[in-house]
Amino acid sequence: MKKYGKMTKAELIRRLEALEQGAPAASSASEHERLLHELQVHQIELETQNTELREAQLLMEDSRDRYANLYDQALFGCLTLSAKGEIRDINLTAAAMLGVERSRLEGVPFHRHVAREDLARFREHLQRLSDESSAVELRLAPKNGGTLPILMQSRLVFDAEKQGFVCRTTLTDITARQQFEQAQAQAARAFAEAVGETVRHPLLVLDGDLRVKTANHAFCQLFQVRREETENRFIHNLGPVQWDVAKLRELLEEILPKHSHFENFEVDADFPGAGRKKLVLHARRVLDEAQKTQWILLAIEEAKG
Repeated sequence: MKKYGKMTKAELIRRLEALEQGAPAASSASEHERLLHELQVHQIELETQNTELREAQLLMEDSRDRYANLYDQALFGCLTLSAKGEIRDINLTAAAMLGVERSRLEGVPFHRHVAREDLARFREHLQRLSDESSAVELRLAPKNGGTLPILMQSRLVFDAEKQGFVCRTTLTDITARQQFEQAQAQAARAFAEAVGETVRHPLLVLDGDLRVKTANHAFCQLFQVRREETENRFIHNLGPVQWDVAKLRELLEEILPKHSHFENFEVDADFPGAGRKKLVLHARRVLDEAQKTQWILLAIEEAKG
């Protein structure tokens, strides 16, 4: 008995036609019946396969549509950059961040939408990319004006279709976070100022760069200075030479970060408008873990005798 399961539909039809035209009726009847059966089975298998393929295609289209909706409606921006930093693909959220219609962004260099002051940081971010995620904080320059602070997270991915590496990037609006941090910093400064005003001794609050952030009333009164001519200046620039003391700078810049405080450092100098004074200084370092900043409280008292 011959088997025709391996034959295609076209081959089965050709064999049936040849059988009907050339072979004697008696000898070809059973052969004809078997070929016809094989053809019917083959047809059923093809129809089943076509049905499965159509179902798989519908599932793929549904999955693609779901992905496209999620991609476009994501709360963060998503985009793909070429090796040259050109936009290959971008979702609606990212396009809204740039203030440009998505259809007008394909092929546009992304750096055109980065604030000028942050261009160097953006280029450095692209240069150090690898298959591991890398992040940088930047400001975008939307077409509608102003700037938008964002967190940019990127990684290199091989694109099989393009046969090359591309940069997959997400953009997260960090405006709210920055506003919260600024509010915290303002609250901390207001608290420091309030505490400073309750202290009877002169007190300065310095930042990590030794810039005066707050000078209390007692300090201004003792040295006969105004706050506006004292605050936001480096401590060593407060007077011609009075505060530019090498040992004091050494204590503030080197010893204080290691030991968190020092006490009883003496300064003997002539202060314009206040006369000659012998001072005893005490300093303590305060770390703000949330803001990752350092403050220095510098208390001053006049030496007795």
